[in-house]
Amino acid sequence: MIPLPIPVIVSFLLGFISVAVPLLALSLLRPALRRRLPALPDPRLADIAAVRRMRPRLLPVQKLLLALALLMLLWTFAGRYAVLMMRPVGVDDPTDERSTPGRMLKSSTGAMLHVEEYGARTAPTIVFSHGWGADSREWYYARRLADDFHVVLWDLPGLGLSTPYPDEDYSLQRMAEDLQSVIAATSDGPTLIAGHSIGGMINLTYARLHPEELGKRVRGILQLNTTYTNPVHTTRHSERAEQLQKPVLEPALQATIWLSPLVRAVGWLNYMNGLAHIHLHAESFAGAETRGQLDFAARYAYRSSPAVVSRGALAMLHWDATDVMPHVNVPVLVVSGDQDTTTLPEASETMERSLPNAQRRQMQLAAHLGPIEQHGTYEASMREFAFKVLAGEPPATALALQ
Repeated sequence: MIPLPIPVIVSFLLGFISVAVPLLALSLLRPALRRRLPALPDPRLADIAAVRRMRPRLLPVQKLLLALALLMLLWTFAGRYAVLMMRPVGVDDPTDERSTPGRMLKSSTGAMLHVEEYGARTAPTIVFSHGWGADSREWYYARRLADDFHVVLWDLPGLGLSTPYPDEDYSLQRMAEDLQSVIAATSDGPTLIAGHSIGGMINLTYARLHPEELGKRVRGILQLNTTYTNPVHTTRHSERAEQLQKPVLEPALQATIWLSPLVRAVGWLNYMNGLAHIHLHAESFAGAETRGQLDFAARYAYRSSPAVVSRGALAMLHWDATDVMPHVNVPVLVVSGDQDTTTLPEASETMERSLPNAQRRQMQLAAHLGPIEQHGTYEASMREFAFKVLAGEPPATALALQ
């Protein structure tokens, strides 16, 4: 989740619809199921035995109300299937299963972080930090890099299998210290840090806090669909978003913290009825996503704690790394999506200009979840960059793509 006013407002509206529809359906069921005996010409002349044998019947308007209520309930609990039918079937879609059980690591911040490692420990290391509101399973496709590298995935605090911060402080500085703990515990040699969305913001914060690591252990940085400042400044319609940050967005996030269990239940309804899928399709995908990719991403509507997500979102609204970029002295690959409206490609252009040793790739038909939707091209670019930075030369497969 990137804290942006318009998507948050839309999410609240969709949540209202998700709750209102089943409530309306239940309110229609009572009059729809109230059965009445057929009218008799003169009740005094009626055969009592015959009346008792008569079956109550539904009036036409009751049948209509019953059908409408049942359709509403069907949409509430199975609408996602209709939405998913409009997307193509994928060959290799992400799953909820983790390929390795992983282990719990205690960070210097006191957080207990879930860490997974793939590939040979003796190979150069790539540490992946996922986007906010998701977890390390977002890197389902990146695990393929374990053929050539030691791939490390970790769940950010309060997400996935990592525990929340007890003091509820989700600043990016603390997450950058968590990243340092992960690197120290898993890397024995040259390391590349890769981050998607907030993961890239954590990378720049890490560069500010640990400049001594850059060029020594950390040899390069991968920035995927991310920004260098408050995300409100680098999104579509940023002027309007900036005007709405204080009066709308921040109070909405605070309310979400207080109403977290209710918001999570509403998120489950959004997932079941397909509104979460529709919203993601419009905001985070470019239209090339498969059925499984869309459903996988939509499940985060209820998997992640709304309170944790909102606290991290509030931290992002008061973050900026503009001043640190000129001092990042290692190679940086900045990857953007041509259709990313959450973090506009202009943010990547600014990073390319401000980082002394940066190169940029813009992926076609890719939005904010480009690492999932266009995983093949993202993987090829990451592999090529990692070989150049960590091994000194690109692999033959990367040369073939040039």
